[in-house]
Amino acid sequence: MKTAILLVLVVGTVGLLIFGTATCSVVRGTGAAIKEEVEQTIPDVVQYHRIQAELGSLDKGIDEHNRLLSRAASKAQAAQERCSSVEGEVSRQEAFVNKASALLDEGRKSYEINGRSYTHDEVSADAVARVRECTRLRQELQVSRRQHELLSLAVKTGRANLVRAKAKRHEVAAELESLRIRLEDAKMMHVVNEMSAKLAGPLVPQTEIGRLLEDYRARVNEAEQKADSGAAASTRGLISWETAEGLPDAREEIRRYFAAREASK
Repeated sequence: MKTAILLVLVVGTVGLLIFGTATCSVVRGTGAAIKEEVEQTIPDVVQYHRIQAELGSLDKGIDEHNRLLSRAASKAQAAQERCSSVEGEVSRQEAFVNKASALLDEGRKSYEINGRSYTHDEVSADAVARVRECTRLRQELQVSRRQHELLSLAVKTGRANLVRAKAKRHEVAAELESLRIRLEDAKMMHVVNEMSAKLAGPLVPQTEIGRLLEDYRARVNEAEQKADSGAAASTRGLISWETAEGLPDAREEIRRYFAAREASK
């Protein structure tokens, strides 16, 4: 199979140099056919373990996705807490700005604040600094809110994807197990059908053994006939116990012989 694939690659290269893309199209089709043939020659158990390996890769992907989801959820929580913190700081700074604005509206040269005396310029400079801090905090709050919005959406989408991935993984694993059982059942039924066919069929091959037996029977009959013919030919003419017409009676001849012998004594 490796030789065939290598041959396809060589032919494809030569075809590209000589004939152009038309030959390459044919070679690509041939390569696809070889790939399909290779896939079909993969044993069932190897294909099963390949799918299990893919499930293992899916499990790793689910675990990685889950870890990333946890990180995103933590960052979303941190962004939300940051928003709350910044909102609180903005409110506190704006309260100071409002107090400073009210004092500055009085137009005095100095102000008594928490037991200390501050000039008009000091209060004004502090108010300007706090306004700028509020502006910075509001910009930070806007970024934090956007981060929280994006992270919350990512967490929501990620959780939905995780649920679908787990459901798909469970579906594939269940189908794989079902297919494994069906394949084992099919193979067992194939074995059972073969056993049933063999057990139901004749134990002795009737056609061949019958032909051989008939031939052997003919040989035995022929041998017996030859033996009977030989035996009849070898015994014919020795002693004939049949009485032929016109022949003298042997017993009478014997009786006469002994009678004559006695008389001669």
